[in-house]
Amino acid sequence: DSVGVWPYHDHGPNHTLNIARGLFGAVIVREKGAAAPDVEEVLVLHQLPPQITGVRRVFQCINGRAFAGNTPTIRAKAGQDVAIHVIGGDSMFHTFHVHGHRWKSPEGSIDCPTVGPNEVITARWREDNPGRWLYHCHVFSHQDTGMTGWYVVDP
Repeated sequence: DSVGVWPYHDHGPNHTLNIARGLFGAVIVREKGAAAPDVEEVLVLHQLPPQITGVRRVFQCINGRAFAGNTPTIRAKAGQDVAIHVIGGDSMFHTFHVHGHRWKSPEGSIDCPTVGPNEVITARWREDNPGRWLYHCHVFSHQDTGMTGWYVVDP
């Protein structure tokens, strides 16, 4: 009953600040004997407010970093099994989109699911589309303030 992706975070006296500063992560539990994907990444979508950065604006982040080139660059090769686990790491609702890609969910093909606070979605596919692709939150104010990254697929 523990199969899944389980986010964890600080519960100490300064938990709000500590979580905003990056004291979070995930534990992945698979079915016994299940094969791990060839490429597997965990992306936590959250914000860094001015109290943390000292800058008079909010940065929308992925794993504590903002803007493509600074956020995690995910790399895969054609033919590989890819899994990207996306966690809503703040009190906002986000959407997750990877250009040039769709994946299956119980509802059918999907390419821009919503992830709420402390929710987890998994995007998983067999890679067949080489190129350099943008991934991002499709809430445009989040994308424009840093919630973007690169997904690079070699032939």
